[in-house]
Amino acid sequence: MNERLKDFIIAQSSAAYGRSAWFEEDPRIKVYIRAGKSGSYTRQRQCLAICVANVTVADQHLRQGIFTALAMGLMQLGRSKGYTEFQIENASTDDMIGWCKKHELLVKPQDPGGLTWPDCYYTPI
Repeated sequence: MNERLKDFIIAQSSAAYGRSAWFEEDPRIKVYIRAGKSGSYTRQRQCLAICVANVTVADQHLRQGIFTALAMGLMQLGRSKGYTEFQIENASTDDMIGWCKKHELLVKPQDPGGLTWPDCYYTPI
């Protein structure tokens, strides 16, 4: 995980509101992260969350553990800084859905209006 991403996660742990940013420093992976106060998938209140909203891994680097290393690093850093939830949104490919299931992330539950979010996953951290 690059220093700019670490600094962003750390800064957002005490920010008054959530922010998002693209991280493209590593030519193998491009990721859009939201971090900070967010609506919780498990509770009807705010939580401190790290959300991977979009990720692209270069084709020649697929299945090399690059995203897994990033996600595990984000969860570990998040846990140490008081974050309570790790989220993945827009899990629209079979590979990303499979990754979420393999790592035991849960599908976001139905909202009170009856809408489901099959492309959103989360796990407490």
